[in-house]
Amino acid sequence: MITIRHGTTRVVRTAIVVAALCAASRGVHAGHTASMGIGVGTASPVNTESAVTLPQGRWAVGVRTEYTNFEDFSDEALAALRERNPEGGLDAVDSLLNASIGGFYGITDAFTLGLRLPYVRRDNLREPEEEEGEGAGPEVARLGNIDGIGDLVLFGQYRFFHVPDKQHAAIQLGVKMPTGDTDERSGDERIEAEQQPGTGSWDGVFGLAYTYWFSPFAFDASVLYTLATEGSQDTELGDAFNYNFALSYRLGGGQQGVFYAPRQGLAWDLIVELNGEWRDKLEVDDLEDPDFGGHVLYFSPGARLTIGSNWTFAVSGGVPVVTDLNGTNLADPDFRIIGSVGLSF
Repeated sequence: MITIRHGTTRVVRTAIVVAALCAASRGVHAGHTASMGIGVGTASPVNTESAVTLPQGRWAVGVRTEYTNFEDFSDEALAALRERNPEGGLDAVDSLLNASIGGFYGITDAFTLGLRLPYVRRDNLREPEEEEGEGAGPEVARLGNIDGIGDLVLFGQYRFFHVPDKQHAAIQLGVKMPTGDTDERSGDERIEAEQQPGTGSWDGVFGLAYTYWFSPFAFDASVLYTLATEGSQDTELGDAFNYNFALSYRLGGGQQGVFYAPRQGLAWDLIVELNGEWRDKLEVDDLEDPDFGGHVLYFSPGARLTIGSNWTFAVSGGVPVVTDLNGTNLADPDFRIIGSVGLSF
């Protein structure tokens, strides 16, 4: 079912900074899964990847926190779904927190190397149990809060096209390594793979990014594809595809997106983004789960503050304007909030 909701020079070399925390956001939440993103970031948009790379010898570090709140789903509704769908993989959480730290280094002016490590937390995980006898309705098991270290992402961004102070285009390649926790339990019961902080799989990440500056505006676009492989509990979480568009405006005029260039005082950027996220159905023992995955499109206004030539702070709010989830999927997002802090040196 599709739901439409209303109410709804050198720029960025900061690029890195924000990046540090990627992901979830730029992430796909169709199934309460943790965010996936390369994490190169940008000085202007908060979620869309920038094509700008760090100058040779330049470092950047950052922290990014993404909070997604899901629509309420009562225990009674969960139990009713189990009665109608005895075999379905049904579970619900109240919210998902994905906080990341990242580090980035300019190998050359055109090539940036970086890594990102997330911490993932799901609040109030619940799932309906199977009916135990004839005439006995299903009960809802409260599995509590699940949290732990997620999977480390190592990536590189190569800028293959550059018009100074005007246009940038870059390719992004990365690998997500199975470093995260995969054995979280509720009592004696091991939590299912899709709700674990880590996946236990080696996944490839491939992306393209484009940046165009026309003072005082900046336009950024990016696509990112994650090729999933089988991980813990014989589970493959499904491939993911993210697409993003962002328009930024520098208050007071001037070149948009400059981050660490010599500067006194403050600079503010206003940002509007569209962030699309799609994830395929997961597979367990080569059997597809029809109630996992789908497509969500967010409308995401935000702002960025740059202080001097080293610090940047950003915040973005997102509301889903299109929600098209597979089957009986209980991962319907209500809203999300993203904040980040970056330092370049």
